[in-house]
Amino acid sequence: MATTTTTTSGLQGLGPKVAASRHPIYDLLQDEWEKLGHVREGTGGFKDGTYLVAHPREWEDHTSASPKKPTKKLKARRAIARYENLASAILEAKKAALFRESPTRRLGSEDKQDTPGELAQWWENVDGKGLHIDDAMIAWWDLAATFGHIVLYFELPNETSETAADQDWPYVKIYTPLDVINWLSDDEGHIISIKVVEAVQATSYNELKPISQYRVRVIDEEGWKLYDYRTGSPIEQGQHALGRVPFVYLYGKRRSILSDVGQSVLGDPRQHIDVFNLISELREL
Repeated sequence: MATTTTTTSGLQGLGPKVAASRHPIYDLLQDEWEKLGHVREGTGGFKDGTYLVAHPREWEDHTSASPKKPTKKLKARRAIARYENLASAILEAKKAALFRESPTRRLGSEDKQDTPGELAQWWENVDGKGLHIDDAMIAWWDLAATFGHIVLYFELPNETSETAADQDWPYVKIYTPLDVINWLSDDEGHIISIKVVEAVQATSYNELKPISQYRVRVIDEEGWKLYDYRTGSPIEQGQHALGRVPFVYLYGKRRSILSDVGQSVLGDPRQHIDVFNLISELREL
């Protein structure tokens, strides 16, 4: 079931501008998606207190158009601020209700005692790391509910990879909305290609940063192509020969107008930031 992977021979580069180009909807919602990730995990401005709305005199340089020097009082408020993470309680409650019972997966007729087929075997390890489809759906829904949607990319194994794709089985790779920076649609509104950004992990402890660089993957009906994010230079490509784009969108909640993206179950992240500020005020009093 291996796919053909080739090097850069015959592969045209994108150039730095095209490699980094983003969809207008991505530019519109990127900040919201980042805040939703912080809301779910209690990171970002909740972790360091920078989501607190400072009073004008809580900046040493309050006369500046963009003040940046917090006073001792603002630093103290940030230190005592506490994030209750109601978002986690909301999602865990919804998740417990939705996945209260495991689904029954059956292939063939009920009266046959067949040995597990290839699909049943694949269900045992859908991500290449030993995750069962039932457990995967719980984790995937959590992400989709947080951001509004995620992309489930059906990665086919190839002959040169040294990762999970070395096995003979395909596996599912996850991209959040923050990863999918651009996409193309046909005349009927169906997404026919996506451009995603992937982090290239460090391969040595001698490297200063755990993530050293990024690359761009373009996935369409023909296959996939990898490019350097900074320069747009080609890296490699592969053909999947499936006759369709090998990814689907898993939605937490559908939007009525912006149909290409989902809507978070958690609502507007600013309401969680407001609660964070209210609790901070109460603790200060």
